[in-house]
Amino acid sequence: MELSVSPQTQKMNLQTPRKSSLSGSRKDLWFAIREGSLVDVDSALTTLKKSGGNINLRNAYGLTPLHIAIWRNHIPIISRLLAAGADPDAKDGESGWSSLHRALHFGHLTVASVLIESGASFTLEDIKLQTPVDLVSGPIAQVIGEQ
Repeated sequence: MELSVSPQTQKMNLQTPRKSSLSGSRKDLWFAIREGSLVDVDSALTTLKKSGGNINLRNAYGLTPLHIAIWRNHIPIISRLLAAGADPDAKDGESGWSSLHRALHFGHLTVASVLIESGASFTLEDIKLQTPVDLVSGPIAQVIGEQ
């Protein structure tokens, strides 16, 4: 079975379910990341740490807070999440993409650099057995005429 990531699905993936059993700090973290508020992210991370929460918990679509920050291309938030222990190699529940897959797919090269510096793997495969580098090399090969 083949899954694709449509723009509509990406938009849905950014939304936290309204009714959920999420702890207050985790819900606040999702909201802060979605809104891009560094102050609110710092506050939510402090609360999460004090409560012993898990920075790598997932939403209904299998995404972690880091996946959302990658999609939003918000480098200061990404750096905060990584410093707080976010796993750069966590795969999403839809395509099996890691954060590096997502960054390279969207052309967020500075984000990819931050992830690589944080130890993100080049060799993780998604559900189509593609590595993060495969997501870049395919379009480049098409542009230069290689097959």
